[in-house]
Amino acid sequence: MTASPTTVAPTVAPGRLRSLDGLRGVAALVVVLHHTLMVLPQLAMVHLGPVLPEPGTAAWWIVSTPLRIVWAGQEAVLVFFVLSGYVLTVYAQRRLDGSRPGAVRAYYVQRLARLYLPVWGAVALALAVALAIPRDGGAASLWLAMHADPDALSVVMDLTLLGGIGPAWLDSPLWSLAWEIWFSLLLPVMWLLVRRLPVRGHGGVWIILLVAVSVAAPHLGLPVPLARPLEFLPVFGIGMVLAHDSDRPHRAAAAVTARGPWAWPAVLLLSWLALVAPSPGWGAQGLVPGLAADALALAGVVGLLVAAMTWGPLLRALERRPAQWLGRRSFSLYLVHEPVVVALALLTGATGAAWVLWSTVAVVVSLALAAGFFLAVEQPALGLSRSLGERAALRPAYPPSPPRPRPRGSRRR
Repeated sequence: MTASPTTVAPTVAPGRLRSLDGLRGVAALVVVLHHTLMVLPQLAMVHLGPVLPEPGTAAWWIVSTPLRIVWAGQEAVLVFFVLSGYVLTVYAQRRLDGSRPGAVRAYYVQRLARLYLPVWGAVALALAVALAIPRDGGAASLWLAMHADPDALSVVMDLTLLGGIGPAWLDSPLWSLAWEIWFSLLLPVMWLLVRRLPVRGHGGVWIILLVAVSVAAPHLGLPVPLARPLEFLPVFGIGMVLAHDSDRPHRAAAAVTARGPWAWPAVLLLSWLALVAPSPGWGAQGLVPGLAADALALAGVVGLLVAAMTWGPLLRALERRPAQWLGRRSFSLYLVHEPVVVALALLTGATGAAWVLWSTVAVVVSLALAAGFFLAVEQPALGLSRSLGERAALRPAYPPSPPRPRPRGSRRR
């Protein structure tokens, strides 16, 4: 599955599971680690080349073993997309049932404000950083070299998101938010389809079908405007199925628990191994092994999500303060970290042994900046989006008709 490291905005559903927020926070931190690793020329070539590293090298251990979890930016895309599909479906179940006048209008106003307002703040920040620290394209890492000086086209594309990111890679993780926007726009229609189709009681069949469509889409020879939606939107659909057929994950979890104390650790281990199974360019050569690896990655996401919702030890770990702190700020961390990583890498040119110190500084600065961005931009935007959504729900769909004039000479009886 072709993808780039990214993350997705937290959703707007009320009463969501705190453990899923924690899972989102952990995935966001993995994204930051992925980008710091992309500064290393060997790993950048693996990701963008693709050029497989020599066996036994440090890059080989990161790419071709389960240690790839620290470089799992592509897998983080899948986690965030499935999470978004799940939580927005919970929102739809509670708020888009057709009995609330103006519910769809309120949803669109709130959701788009929730996504776009922080994005505009992040684009302004990324633009300021890029102007302060020129991107001359002379970096040793191919990934760094692809970040060019900003231009008007890139700024416009990043501000609108609907066409993906601009060619300057001003803040490249924004590309996934384009799919978040499209899914958000299509949610009422997709929710209607999910309700009409025989999903309840057959969630496993639908998940298998959605996985098949997603992993096959890039290889069907379809034009890009059709292939890309068929690749990414079904991933959101997996989350929708898990939410709508919610009894099925809990029954599966009960069956795992009944098999004994080691059953859940085994499921987590298998999910982890499936999640980091070598994809094309990371060791899986050929079409069939590549399709299998991509399907395994999605299966690993489903296993991880079900465990995060139902298995007590993992649920409690994700509800602890560090994971919750990250989860609450995961959108801000996603939006602001990459310009920081790129700027510090260009300033220091740190590779080799110096990379360890540089990457630690980059992670700490990204976390601190995300905390400030959350307080200054994201939290006010969240409050404003809710206020706008409430006003949209109260506003009548059509202006009231003016009172009809009474005929002359008529008297009120």
